Amino acid sequence: LVRSRGLGDVYKRQAYLITKSLVAHLKNNENIGEIAKIYKYNRELFRKIFRLWNLLNLVSIIIKWLICVLLPLKILRKHYIIVEDYLLTTIVDLIHIAKTFKISLRNISIPINILMRLYTSIPTVTILLDASMSELVKRWLARGTYQRDVLYLQDPNRYLRTLQRLLPFLAQKLNVEFIIVNTDGLKPVQTLEKVLEALFHE
Repeated sequence: LVRSRGLGDVYKRQAYLITKSLVAHLKNNENIGEIAKIYKYNRELFRKIFRLWNLLNLVSIIIKWLICVLLPLKILRKHYIIVEDYLLTTIVDLIHIAKTFKISLRNISIPINILMRLYTSIPTVTILLDASMSELVKRWLARGTYQRDVLYLQDPNRYLRTLQRLLPFLAQKLNVEFIIVNTDGLKPVQTLEKVLEALFHE
């Protein structure tokens, strides 16, 4: 399971720190995310920071993909590498951000095309661990992250609908195997069993 920290995270942390430092100068206490604050109070700054954030994020993803996915795959061979929130989710996230902040899709076309090429360059099975919003809220409350997750997603219902709609659509367009696993009412161990069953169903 790939959830490593490395060189790619350096670029991601730089993007995060830049965003946090800019938000600190806005001096407001609204309960909205950092990027949303910049967008609301300084659109010109938002356009500039988005370009930089987009570049740093893309570099981070490419480095992590090379080190954590492609290299182990070349070394291990005939093994599955399980990656949480893989490239297809990242593509959907970019589209969701663009729609939320009224960014032209042309401004994200280059990173999306690069991520699609990486995504289709090796045999891939994508599994969507689906759940209802009521189930997600129950889990967030159980682990004490409800406020953080709702703040991060801004509009969880809209984001969930975007994932459920775009993930299978993109997988079909890219001609990759896509499996949906409903995790409502399942414990983590049961979810893992479902994932392994989906992977090795053949």
